[in-house]
Amino acid sequence: MKFRSNCALNIFLDIVGDKWSLLIIRDIFMGANTYSQFLKSPEKIASNLLVDRLKKLKAYGILKVARDKKDAKIKHYYLTEKGIDLY
Repeated sequence: MKFRSNCALNIFLDIVGDKWSLLIIRDIFMGANTYSQFLKSPEKIASNLLVDRLKKLKAYGILKVARDKKDAKIKHYYLTEKGIDLY
């Protein structure tokens, strides 16, 4: 991603400043960590937007993913140290 400036605040907002990314991060802080749990959020994120934002947050090192030990189809999303620092 090309950033508009080298300002740390601007880069932060370019990465997580959109509504959906912030709501996903909020939901993780509140205990949600699977795709289906994110879809149940009261804001009703569309599935295509959810997939896009999860990929984006993972690519920027905000989220990490682990497969469920009992069901490999289920992915659990967790905040990285960088993601936890957002708190």
